[in-house]
Amino acid sequence: MRSISVFLFLFSILLVASLNDARLGPEEYWRSVMKDDPMPKAITDFLDQHSSKKERFTKKFDAKRVAELDGFVWGGQKPPGAEA
Repeated sequence: MRSISVFLFLFSILLVASLNDARLGPEEYWRSVMKDDPMPKAITDFLDQHSSKKERFTKKFDAKRVAELDGFVWGGQKPPGAEA
């Protein structure tokens, strides 16, 4: 019984991992659907804009300012330095 559950677990991981390879990138998809038509510049610019590596987390930010913007209340009081 244990070997069957291990097999099913490994098989499910293999299935999930193989799904990632099945998806075509935007350029390959365009070529497969549109055959000889080139991708318009507006679309390629849009794809380049989103494919560039961006820093997803800002390391330097003002926590007090974020708390003020979110209306964060700590212990029934505004954070220190926030307007009343």
